[in-house]
Amino acid sequence: MIRDRQGRIWVANSDTGVLCFEGSSWRKVATSDELGGDCLSICEAPDGSIWATGLNALNRYDGKGWEVVHTFHPAITCVVFTPDGIPLVGTNKGLFVRQNEKWNKFSLDQESPDQYVETLACQPDGIVWVGTRVGAFRLSPTLWTQCTDNDNNSKLLEKSLIAEPDRPPLALSENNELMQFDGTLWRPILALPSRETSIGMMTRPREEKVWILSGTDVFHCSLTPPALLEKISVPGQFDPRSLYQDKKGDLWLLSSTGLYRLDKGSWIAEPAGKDNYIREKIQGMAHLENGDYWIGYDDRVEHWHGGEITSYPARGKIFQGWPPTGVILETHDKRLIFGTPSYGLLFRDTKNNWTKITEKEGLFRNRVSSLYEDTRKILWVGHRDNGLSFQYGNLWIPHKYHEGLPNGSVLCLGESPAGKLWASVTGSSFYTYSRSEGSPDTTLFVADAELSENESAFISFKGIDLWKRTRSEDLYFSYRIIPESQRFTDLAWSPFTRETQVMLPLLEPGQYLIQVRSLDSDGNLDPSPATTTLTVNPPVWQRGEFFFPVIILSLVTLVALAAFFRKHIALTESEERYRTLVEDALTVILKWDSAERITYWNEYAEKLFCIPADQAVGSTVQETLFSQPEDGHKALSEIRQMLISSKGLPVQRRSQHTSKDGRHLHLNWIYRSVLDDQGQMKEVHAFGTDCTEQVVTENALLESEQTYKSLCGRSQRFDCDPAGWDREICQSTAERNDGLPARILAQSPVSQPCR
Repeated sequence: MIRDRQGRIWVANSDTGVLCFEGSSWRKVATSDELGGDCLSICEAPDGSIWATGLNALNRYDGKGWEVVHTFHPAITCVVFTPDGIPLVGTNKGLFVRQNEKWNKFSLDQESPDQYVETLACQPDGIVWVGTRVGAFRLSPTLWTQCTDNDNNSKLLEKSLIAEPDRPPLALSENNELMQFDGTLWRPILALPSRETSIGMMTRPREEKVWILSGTDVFHCSLTPPALLEKISVPGQFDPRSLYQDKKGDLWLLSSTGLYRLDKGSWIAEPAGKDNYIREKIQGMAHLENGDYWIGYDDRVEHWHGGEITSYPARGKIFQGWPPTGVILETHDKRLIFGTPSYGLLFRDTKNNWTKITEKEGLFRNRVSSLYEDTRKILWVGHRDNGLSFQYGNLWIPHKYHEGLPNGSVLCLGESPAGKLWASVTGSSFYTYSRSEGSPDTTLFVADAELSENESAFISFKGIDLWKRTRSEDLYFSYRIIPESQRFTDLAWSPFTRETQVMLPLLEPGQYLIQVRSLDSDGNLDPSPATTTLTVNPPVWQRGEFFFPVIILSLVTLVALAAFFRKHIALTESEERYRTLVEDALTVILKWDSAERITYWNEYAEKLFCIPADQAVGSTVQETLFSQPEDGHKALSEIRQMLISSKGLPVQRRSQHTSKDGRHLHLNWIYRSVLDDQGQMKEVHAFGTDCTEQVVTENALLESEQTYKSLCGRSQRFDCDPAGWDREICQSTAERNDGLPARILAQSPVSQPCR
C-alpha cells in the first residue's frame, strides 16, 4: 500500500490486483491477471507514474493504461525507486537495478547462495535497505548518479551541458529542444527550427541569453522568457566546431579554418589585418580578466595581448613536443591551466613561470578533456578515457567506475546549484555529484610499542568511511611522528598515499606519539587522528641497572676499583664514539628478488661494503654479503624461514659480514617480504644498520665482568645485606677463613658462621 503525491491510496493484492482509493470510493485499476499474476508490490516513480509487479512482469501505469516495462525470468517480489529515479527490482534470485537503459543484477553476497529478496526500502538520503532470507543488506549510493530523465524520453546531447551555480542546468536534446533541469526531470523550454543535424553545443548564459550552434546555423535565444531571438548562418567552408562568448559579450566561432568573431551579423576572421597569418583548426580559447586572449591550435598556443601575438610552438621550450591544448582555464588566483589530450596539465602563473603536471607528478590520467574550478576553489579535471579527478593539496583524488562514473570521455563539467557538480560522459550522458560531509574513521596498529635502540617500528593502519560512500581500499592515509617534547607542536604530516603499512625510520631514545589520519573520496579528512605511543629505550649501558655491579665492584677492593675505573673511562669513551656513530649513521638499503639477486643497492651500502652499485646489482646476495658460501646459504635459509613464519610482518636478525677491503662488519638487519597475488615471496626489502662498534663494546663489557669475578675470587671480604644474611660470598676466601662450605655460609646469618 502506498500514498502518491496527489494523496491517492494504492493497494496491490495478489488476488484482486491493483486498487485505488480516490475521494470516497475504491476503483479497480487492473486485475492480477492483467499484470501477469501474483501482484505483490507497488510504488510511485519520480515522474508520477505507478509501477506494479506481476509474477514475471514489471508494469507501468501512466494514468491512461498499463505497459510492460520489462520481463524477468525469476519471480518478482518487490519494486522501489531511489530519490534519483533509479528503479530497483527484488526477485527470488536476487536484486536487479536499471542503469544506462539496461537491467543488471546486483550481487548482494557472493558467499550466500540464497539471493531471495523479501522486501526493499529506500530512505530520502538514497540509502537502500534490502531484506533477504539470510539477513538485511544496506546499499549506499555511488558518489555520482545518472541524471537524464526527461518528459519525452529524448536523448540529451553530450556536448551541450551547461551548469552554472546561479541557475538551473541547461542542455540540448536530439529533437532540437532547449532543455532545463527542474530538480527532478529535464523539461523542454524552447523548440528550435528542425534540422537534419542535431544541435551540437551552446555558450554559457549571459544576461539570460545563450547562443546555440546547429550545423551551419547559430541561434540566439532568450531564457527568460524562452524565445528565439535571431538566426545567423555560418558559411559551410568554415566547418564550425564550437562557440565561445568572451567576457565582453563578443561571440567567437571556432572552426577548422580559423577563428571568427561575430560583428553586426557578419563573421570576421581574427586576427584581422594579418595577411600572412596561418589560419588553422582551433582547439580552444580563453578570455582572461585582464583582457588577454589565449588560443589553442594543433601545433601551437598563441597569446594575444593588445595588438601583439606571442606564439608558443608545440616543439618549443614550453610544450617540448606536446600537442599544446584542447581546453584552457583561468583560475581564481590568475593561473592559466592548459589541458592536453595526452600529456597532462601545464600551469602558467602571473610571472610567466610554467609547471608541468603529469601522472609522474601524481595526476590521475594524462589524457585531459575538460577543466572546471568549483565555488570552493577546487580544480576538477575530466579525462578522456576513465572518469575525472580533483586536486586536494598535492594529491589528485580520482572518481571513476566505483564512484559511479562509467568509462568514457568527460566532455563537460559544471556546478548547479553551488556544491552540486555535473559531468557529461560520452555514451552515458549526464551525471551529478554532491559532496558528503561525513568523515572516515582511522585505526592504528603498532607491532611493538617498546623498542631497543637501532630498532625500527612497524606500523599498520586501516580506515572505514562509516555509513558513507568510499570503499576502505580507496581511502588515503597520512602519518606523523611527534617527540614527547613537541607534543603540542603542529608538526608536518607525510604525503597522502594508499599504503597501509609503514616502516618508521630509526628514532632517538625517548617517547613518541604516532598519529595517522585518513581521507575519503569526497576530500573529507578524519578530524580525530588515530594515536598511539612508542618508546625507544636507550642502550643498556645508559640504564640504571648497568651501574649496580660497578658499585659492588668498587666496594670489594680499591685496586679493583681503580682498575675498573680506568676500564669504565675507556668504555665510556667507546660508548660516546658509538653514540656519535649511531646518531650520524646512515642505513644500508637493498632489495633482492625471488632468485636472491640484488635489484637495489643504495649509496651507503657502496661506502660500507666498498662495492659499487653497478657491481652489486644483478649479483646474488650470497656472493655479495658473505665471504663464505656456506655462511651465506645458512643465513639466507634462516631469513627465508623467518619471513615465512612472520606472515608479512618484518623480522630482525644480526649478521656478520666482511667488506671488500677486508673489514669485519656486524649489522642489525630488518627484513620485510613482498608477496605476489598468489601469496608467494617475490621480493625482500632489507634495512641494515652498522653495529660493529656496539659488538666491540659488548665484548669489552663481557671481559670486564670476567675480570670482576676473578677479583672477587681473591678478595677476603664478603657482603651482607641489612637483615644479616649473606648476599654474595667469594667461595675461596670464605671457606678458607671459616672452614665452612660457601653454600652453608650463604644460608646462615652473619652472626653464626663468622668467628
